[in-house]
Amino acid sequence: MAYIDVDKDIRYFTDRLEERIDNRQEEVNALMNDVDGLRDEIQELVVVTNKHDVKLLSLSDKIDSAVVCIQTLNKMVEMISKRVGLHDESE
Repeated sequence: MAYIDVDKDIRYFTDRLEERIDNRQEEVNALMNDVDGLRDEIQELVVVTNKHDVKLLSLSDKIDSAVVCIQTLNKMVEMISKRVGLHDESE
């Protein structure tokens, strides 16, 4: 009569499964570390982007102010030209 060691057979398969589970857990941990690293990089990029947005808004305001100044200067030149009697060559 043949003796079957069921516990040995079960350990054979469960040990292999536990090893595979451990390997997968290591892979999951590595991926989670990658995700955490990417999350940190994204947060840094958001901070940099927000700083650039503030700078762009400031530049936009300065450009708008410069445009208003140029328009005012053009009107002043028109008024002075009319008083002095100069005519606009484009007319």
